[in-house]
Amino acid sequence: MKARARAAGREVGVFTTCHVVCRPSADEAQAYYEHYAVTMQDTASVDRYMKAKQSFSGSHDEEAYRLHRKRFAGGAGTYPLVGTPEDIAAEMVRMEAAGFAGTTVSFVNFKDELPYFIETVLPLLRDAGLRT
Repeated sequence: MKARARAAGREVGVFTTCHVVCRPSADEAQAYYEHYAVTMQDTASVDRYMKAKQSFSGSHDEEAYRLHRKRFAGGAGTYPLVGTPEDIAAEMVRMEAAGFAGTTVSFVNFKDELPYFIETVLPLLRDAGLRT
């Protein structure tokens, strides 16, 4: 994408989208992710969403839908960032190293989860040189 843009005399940044479950321990994060994306999943709604997405977009094959059902239930198919603040920051550093210019982040409950993310993850991203 970047090479094609440069060939046209333009610079672009490629962004992605992620859903975040950040907790003090990896076990807490995984347990909460499992709770809301699997245990409490509205199966009928997820089935309907996935069927509509699959028939409309064609961007995933059948096996991807089966393998990534939790991603679809947990964050509309976006990339999961699940773990401790250090885990989340490390994965975001890896994403930047892979060439992503940035990502959006979503949470199950912004009111409760965003302040913790700001307090614990953003300083780590600043230390890594991804934030000013």
